[in-house]
Amino acid sequence: MLFSFLEVAAIKTNKDSSYTEMTTTTIDGNTVYTASVPANATLATIVRMLPSGAYYNELTISLSSSYNYYTADSNWSYVTTSTYTSVSESDDEDTDLISVYFSDNYNWGTVYAYTWGGSENTENWPGTKMTYVSTNQYNEKIYSIEIASDVTGLIFNDGNGNQTVDITSNLSDGQGYYLTSSDSKCSVATYTYNE
Repeated sequence: MLFSFLEVAAIKTNKDSSYTEMTTTTIDGNTVYTASVPANATLATIVRMLPSGAYYNELTISLSSSYNYYTADSNWSYVTTSTYTSVSESDDEDTDLISVYFSDNYNWGTVYAYTWGGSENTENWPGTKMTYVSTNQYNEKIYSIEIASDVTGLIFNDGNGNQTVDITSNLSDGQGYYLTSSDSKCSVATYTYNE
């Protein structure tokens, strides 16, 4: 668990018999205090510990498995809770990726993929520009993109007003798509991409 308090030095949970000195680290330019606490602890008392062992500014907070980051104001009058995931923790998580393909049979020229749901959301429209892979036997350029395997929605578009309907099924590795209409939201059909 991470605690962000000014000058905090020690912690004791309702499962501990004595205070434990906290470790300091820097996150986003701020000094924070960290401590490992028992999983079944429900309360933690945080104090500013003096070298003599005496302490002051005692503050007791409720612990929740939903949060791992606690921040107090400078007067210790209130505490806010949140969840923190470090960059290294994020990088260590294995997110399965799948490759999806788009055959540009209406000659859009540039193709973007906009995704949502699961562990991946495209932040801004029109999404991520897809990568040209090859030209098929019909002289259609094929583009690809890797997306998280748990994505629940996908829209292909050209960034200039042309786009597909919301694609919310058949999102699997090696799945290819092509347009079957030129409506305001183009319908699509699928195929299995073979290199």
